[in-house]
Amino acid sequence: MHALSGSPAQVFQRALVLHNQGRLREAEELYQAVLTADGRHAGALFRLGLLRLQQRRLADGEQFFLSLIHI
Repeated sequence: MHALSGSPAQVFQRALVLHNQGRLREAEELYQAVLTADGRHAGALFRLGLLRLQQRRLADGEQFFLSLIHI
């Protein structure tokens, strides 16, 4: 199964595993795929915010967290 195949929930679960393994670029790709399918997916928005903070991209992380307020 290709990493991007499956429902948004399945892709999100794979992204979580990658994120927890420290594979940030791969996790980011999957989180973005989830948001493409469902732009209001709170989990993907939150985890992308966290990922950005881990990358020391604070302003980017803040934007993902702020977007959670509007869903």
